[in-house]
Amino acid sequence: MRALKRHRDAGWDRLAAAWDAEAGDTGVRNQRLVIDPVLLDVLGPVKGKRVLEIGCGNGYLSRVLARRGARVTAVDFSRKMVEFAAAREQATPLGIRYLRRDAARLSGLRSGSFDAVVADMCLMDIRDLAGAAREASRVLKPGGRLVFSITHPVFADWGQTWIWLRHEGKRYFARGIPTYLTPTAKVVWFPVFGMTNIYKTTYHRPVETYLRTLAATGLLVDDYRDIRSGKPTVKARPGDRDVSRRRTLYRTEAEKRAKERAQREIPVFLVVGAVKGALL
Repeated sequence: MRALKRHRDAGWDRLAAAWDAEAGDTGVRNQRLVIDPVLLDVLGPVKGKRVLEIGCGNGYLSRVLARRGARVTAVDFSRKMVEFAAAREQATPLGIRYLRRDAARLSGLRSGSFDAVVADMCLMDIRDLAGAAREASRVLKPGGRLVFSITHPVFADWGQTWIWLRHEGKRYFARGIPTYLTPTAKVVWFPVFGMTNIYKTTYHRPVETYLRTLAATGLLVDDYRDIRSGKPTVKARPGDRDVSRRRTLYRTEAEKRAKERAQREIPVFLVVGAVKGALL
């Protein structure tokens, strides 16, 4: 547990400079092209609304929301991430307030003061999911919305792998899922920006856990979107390793067709929308 806490506390601080450089004002590729268009559609119009972003990173999505007319407060556990976000706000003011807060302890934020809470690709990295859900519900107005995106717990969680299989005489490229129902905390290498020795703590939870946790706080799911990857398949070059298990590389036309089918059929991200109602 000490190792998990150490990586949780320090991993994102070590990653902050590289993440800020890559994400900029539009987000990294998967967010910009694949996840955020769906998340923003589920969220709906934000002009004139008070929006809280938790796990804001360098604040790029907060700036997107502010440019759409939202009055934004954004929080992150990483001190370095908040510093980069605040520096961008200082350079180009949009009226965003950035705070260092644990998502499960939103001290200083009034109950019932926000129209929406957004959590973009962060809940799977937050240890206290129940606490984060309670706090999101607490700060939301009645009828307010929580919208979040995560890596897909069924099809794209850390530790799963791509495999080849045969079914009814046909060969398919598929996702291998060794475990699912058991919640697990893992320290995993974060393969981003070519950096080495960068790790994060991630928490696998079944989809049921997310939905029941929300419902227990009065957050009732009203939208659910499975999102497939937007990455195209690319012909492998000489020297590319382990092509057979990589979902975007192919050597033959048959392999290309199988991997394109997998890309169309297997979601790798999930966006959920919930509304604050009365506790049952």
